[in-house]
Amino acid sequence: MENSVKSFTKKSGIARVLSVLSAGVLISLIPACVVRPTVPVSGTTTGATGTTTGSTGTTSMNSAAWRTYMSKHAAPSLGCFTVNYPSTVWTPTKCVLAPPYPLTVGSGADFVAQAQSGTISSATGSFPFVNETTPVLSENDVGNSFTFGGSNDFSLQVNANQFSTGTSNAVQSDGTNPCAAAGACTGWQQFVLANYASLSPIGSNIYIQFWLIGYQQQFGTCPSSQIPGGWESGLLGQWRTSNGSCFINSPATGVTIQDISVIGSGELLFTGTIELGGLDVVSLLAGNQGFTLGLPTNFVGLNQNWTQAEFNVFGLWMGSQAVFSPGITIGVADTLTGAGGAATSAICVANAGTTAETNNLNLGQCPCFSNGSQIEFTESNLVPTPPLTTFCACPNGQFWNPEINSCACTPNCSGSGGQALCGGQSNGCGGKCLSCPNGVACKGGSCCAPKCAAGVACGTSDGCGGTCPGYCAPLGAEETCKSTASSPLKYSCVSEAGGP
Repeated sequence: MENSVKSFTKKSGIARVLSVLSAGVLISLIPACVVRPTVPVSGTTTGATGTTTGSTGTTSMNSAAWRTYMSKHAAPSLGCFTVNYPSTVWTPTKCVLAPPYPLTVGSGADFVAQAQSGTISSATGSFPFVNETTPVLSENDVGNSFTFGGSNDFSLQVNANQFSTGTSNAVQSDGTNPCAAAGACTGWQQFVLANYASLSPIGSNIYIQFWLIGYQQQFGTCPSSQIPGGWESGLLGQWRTSNGSCFINSPATGVTIQDISVIGSGELLFTGTIELGGLDVVSLLAGNQGFTLGLPTNFVGLNQNWTQAEFNVFGLWMGSQAVFSPGITIGVADTLTGAGGAATSAICVANAGTTAETNNLNLGQCPCFSNGSQIEFTESNLVPTPPLTTFCACPNGQFWNPEINSCACTPNCSGSGGQALCGGQSNGCGGKCLSCPNGVACKGGSCCAPKCAAGVACGTSDGCGGTCPGYCAPLGAEETCKSTASSPLKYSCVSEAGGP
């Protein structure tokens, strides 16, 4: 997608980034975020795979169970934190400034997990299967003139659906809030890992990006409000414009630079959570390390509006593409938690992605109705390239309805009165009822079973647009009741001379 910095060249783009950073000169020199003391784990929690014990916060869980546990117990308070296995206590760390770039609004070509009913409070992404343990990004930022990406520059994103909002955090410099009327604005929220391996002053960070879609185009400017807590100030703490919309970044937690092979390790969980003790939280658990960030919840109104979550590996930002070398197949999992931490059932919805960043893999199939709270799908660039099949694999007897992107119903061509539908009549699921069984005619959109009583005259109507076989009255020549190849359901008397 075209973005607001389209006029930047590669060289001037780097210079602009470095000039912005030179205010501090490097991120490590920018004033740190204020964080509150962490809340240590106390008492004893016993699980199926191990035990978390005491104020020291160590665990006997294996590292996989530890990652799952920590992803559900992230960000004990406002601020930035890290943790290392086997500890279960988040340690405060200095927050840094998030990269000043938009992860632009999207192309749609992706599967998303949707709560079958109600709203969600959390989505966790993982990669349960990769056919190569060391997948390679051959290049990055394809199709974007503002490029300086390298072979390990990529993003992981958990993206919410767009939603109507009357958020109070859209106040302009004159004190007015055009979003104040309920549903007057459109909000969007992204939980992001931006892994900028090729530019060390930026490095790798997790943060949250908030959007008001179309705000600048509609109202002529962006809001003047800032992220609560006074963490950022100046240029990088303000709403900025991108292609007619406005976005603002949270502070960020600095992350150990990730190699793209992390997605093939089976040791990664990336989670976005809202309303966790009054916080919105993003967390990354990779191997034996953990990183998290918590900030005040509901900044643009996602609470009570989050119903879908998109997760995948993408280009770094501004509509860029992550390009994998040939022969890669990746399994993607997206697991939902319902509002208030309740269990929820997930369904898979095709062509519902919201980000404009992409990768060069073709989508496979995704079971529309998953087992429980998780959807899984594959994506691949195997050569020869498999066909692009952005639809759900439906259970036996169910039909994919492209009108609503779901296995919503079982096709029904039975019709009323026991007469099956045909001739292009709707099957109730976005498809059509076409043919009838052999020997049955399609009449007026229904399959009609002919009725021919014994002893009727040849050519008597069968009630379905055809005629019955029967006797022929002698007309001075021997006659036989026959049908023709062109009209197999219509019988008439044919003389031995060949004429009726």
